[in-house]
Amino acid sequence: MQNLSMKHRCIIGFTLFSMFFGAGNLIFPPLLGAQAGRDTLIAMAGLGLTAVLLPVLSVMAVARHDGLTNLVGSIHPVLAIMFLS
Repeated sequence: MQNLSMKHRCIIGFTLFSMFFGAGNLIFPPLLGAQAGRDTLIAMAGLGLTAVLLPVLSVMAVARHDGLTNLVGSIHPVLAIMFLS
């Protein structure tokens, strides 16, 4: 694994932020908190799991396999072609 310069780290960080942050991440959490009432901690845990942990794990899985084609191709090559089309 290569060391990245600060410039490349900032570019990658901004790219990942812009990929995963959208209006749903800005509007949905306050609405969820307002509607959760007594179950706010459970709602926060679920939102953290689905909005933070799962995207991070998916990026890590794709990076570990050197791309989405290799990741899906490890299941079956035809599936990779169909899935990525």
